[in-house]
Amino acid sequence: MQPKIHSAPEIVYPESDGKPIAETDLHRDLMFDFIKMHTHYYKNRNDVYVSGNLLIYYEEGSTKKSVAPDVFVVFGVSKKSRRTYLTWEEGQTPDLCWEWQVLVRITVILDLKRTFISLCFQLRNITSLTLMVRSIQVLSDIV
Repeated sequence: MQPKIHSAPEIVYPESDGKPIAETDLHRDLMFDFIKMHTHYYKNRNDVYVSGNLLIYYEEGSTKKSVAPDVFVVFGVSKKSRRTYLTWEEGQTPDLCWEWQVLVRITVILDLKRTFISLCFQLRNITSLTLMVRSIQVLSDIV
C-alpha cells in the first residue's frame, strides 16, 4: 500500500482589506480622474495595465504582504480585468503608483506637486495634462 500524497492547501488571497475606497469626495475624484487619465493615455497599448485600489500581493504565500495604492500603472503585462494583482504570477511590479493623503490638506498639495512633476516626464498627451491640472485646480479652490 502506497502512502497518500497530500497537496499543499491552496492559499486564497483576499480581494478586500476592509478599508474604505476613499476618505473624502476629493480623494475619490482624484483617484478616478487619474485612473481615467492613464487608461485613456494607454488605450492603444495592450501591454499596459492601469488600476487603483486593487490589492497588490508582493510575497507568494503571505496574505498579509499587500498594498492597495490609489492608482497604479504596470508596463509589460496584459490589459485585462483582475480581482487581485499577484506580482509573482504577473512577473512585474507596478511602474507608477499614487497614494493621496487627504487627512492633512498640505500633504495632498505636496503629493500632487510631486505627482505632477513625475508625470511631466512620462506624459506627452494634452488631455492627460488637462485632467491633471483640473485636479490640482479643484484642490487649490478647496484649500
